[in-house]
Amino acid sequence: MIVVKSICTWFKMNFKNKTKMKKIFLLFLLQFSFLLSKSQDTVRVLFLGNSYTFVNDLPNTFRMLGNAAGKVIEVDSNTPGGYTFAQHVTNGTSLGKIALGNWDYVVLQEQSQMPSFPPFQVQSDVYPYAKKLDSLIHVTDSCTKTVFFMTWGRKYGDASNCGNYSPLCTFEGMQMRLRSSYLEMAQSNYSMVAPVGMAWRSSWLSDSTINLWSSDFSHPSLEGTYLAACTFFSTIFRQSTLGINYTAGLNSNSALFLQQMADSTVLDSLSNWISYFDPSADTLIGYDLDSSDAMTIHFNGITTNTHAVFWDFGDETFSYELNPSHTFPNPGIFEITKVVQSPYCGTDTVKMFLPIENVGIQKTRLPFGFVFSDRSLTWNESADVEIWNGVGERILVVSKQTSPLDLSNLPIGLYTIQISNGKHSFIKKLVLN
Repeated sequence: MIVVKSICTWFKMNFKNKTKMKKIFLLFLLQFSFLLSKSQDTVRVLFLGNSYTFVNDLPNTFRMLGNAAGKVIEVDSNTPGGYTFAQHVTNGTSLGKIALGNWDYVVLQEQSQMPSFPPFQVQSDVYPYAKKLDSLIHVTDSCTKTVFFMTWGRKYGDASNCGNYSPLCTFEGMQMRLRSSYLEMAQSNYSMVAPVGMAWRSSWLSDSTINLWSSDFSHPSLEGTYLAACTFFSTIFRQSTLGINYTAGLNSNSALFLQQMADSTVLDSLSNWISYFDPSADTLIGYDLDSSDAMTIHFNGITTNTHAVFWDFGDETFSYELNPSHTFPNPGIFEITKVVQSPYCGTDTVKMFLPIENVGIQKTRLPFGFVFSDRSLTWNESADVEIWNGVGERILVVSKQTSPLDLSNLPIGLYTIQISNGKHSFIKKLVLN
């Protein structure tokens, strides 16, 4: 995996000439995308946990499931029996494996009971060590993604602690406490959750004849480990496991059912487990016109989980501000690009075409004999026509169009039209009501 500094910080440090910077920025993005695709050819996952991960060899079950789906996966693990996050923080083997770096994902699984304890106890005995491990992971490699392994409740609850805390008296109560704690750990550390315990719950409620627990009602059966592997596959790759032919020795019907349970848990509620982790430039670029200068646009840089923002205004100028204002040099159609980066190296890009109209054009005689009336456009010579809606989406392109042009099928709203005859162009805003 390639460790890349913040895009914006890197460009600020290295380039002052804006035209040169644009060319190098575009080249950088191409190279960056290529390097990411190369690094993603092999996905490297480190599992740090205890016997819940060790029994039936969950890491290799996940690896073989992925291999059967065409993924190249390397795994490693350290899973001493009964281990807690607090112990992993000081364990030489765990620290050494983290320090190797170059992991795409590090999976963290806490001791099976501790996250289900009362909130005040989890706050003091679990969360600080989850944060410490996550910090160690990202000090080593800022691009590695932490995945918290949400485990499952015991089949009949935690009898040893039921008397002190009633939610632990049933599987359901214990599972809901595990869910709450693991989500809190992931959200507070901007990380991911593999919701194995919730897939477990869905499976148990849907078909209790498939026993996910071993004879101690705590550790996983082979079915339980396979369900966990399917959940990790759907979480990490955000893809369905349905139809993958690796069954870990289970009959095909059981394997298919468990694949369905993993998929429905992860993919039907992806925002619960993953989306808060990803950067998002949003689907549209918002903007407002300047009331005193039609050439100046105030952009809305609303983003999600964003560490840095880069704007390209399509006129050889750029900005690193979240909500920049920009004055364009002349009327025209400009391609606006916004690139955002998450703290963990993920990027997202959104583009739009923005027509810029000078106030002075509106005060002159309209060229081409242009007339807009009754939702119809007319002009007196053949021309190319392009129309954008109010959010910058190009919705119509026609070449060598002769009037009239019927706009009666367009919804009410603000539109921008550009008409060109090959020598001159005219830009006009239209309001359809």
